[in-house]
Amino acid sequence: MSELEFDGFSESDWEECGEVAWNERDYRQFLKHHEGEVARFISIYEKLEAMPDRLEKTARQMGWRAGDWNWIGPYNFFADELDAYENEAEAPPAPTEVEADMVEPYPLHKYPVFIVTRGIYQSLRRCWKNYMATQSADTAKGLTPEMAWQFAEKLHDGEINAALALQSLELGELDMVICLFKNSLAALNKSLDFVQNLPRAPYSANEIFMNQARIRLFDLREMWLREIKACRTAIQLRHQDPD
Repeated sequence: MSELEFDGFSESDWEECGEVAWNERDYRQFLKHHEGEVARFISIYEKLEAMPDRLEKTARQMGWRAGDWNWIGPYNFFADELDAYENEAEAPPAPTEVEADMVEPYPLHKYPVFIVTRGIYQSLRRCWKNYMATQSADTAKGLTPEMAWQFAEKLHDGEINAALALQSLELGELDMVICLFKNSLAALNKSLDFVQNLPRAPYSANEIFMNQARIRLFDLREMWLREIKACRTAIQLRHQDPD
């Protein structure tokens, strides 16, 4: 058996897959650019975090349109349903079969909601790291290693469920999207409960971290609730016009 005949694929099977538009180097460059976009979001967001409309202002400085928040890719088969709700973001026409291989991929990393989710969680983890590094015996009173680990786990649970929700959004599985975002919200609520129950001491590291964490967690919740609302609207539109 040749090297190409693994996992049930023969060489002819691979030939039918067509030419790949991007190679490994292209994707590495793309991922590097994505990390730069996340870092740029964090930089803008943290400068504006004291403002009540920080998400919208950050989005504008990132160059996103209002409709981009619920835009789930240029060729998603239910994008028109969400456009009917927002009526702000027009998806470009789908490419012809000949052009399809030349189109730049539109992976999850390009979704504004994914960039924001990653950015806010990175910022929140950095705040937590700074808090843990500067805490004194007084500010750490009542905080056990197990509690700190559980908080880190909830941050991870919220982020991974949100990423899976956005992947399901790309596939058009709207009910799955809602369920996964609900999982994210459940993890977020537990994270918020942990933050709210930290010992309070004015002007201490605790108070600073609590304020930073509340801002970020409430912004994540607001954004995810927007996505759930958009999905519910798209589901209603499907039921009204199943064709």
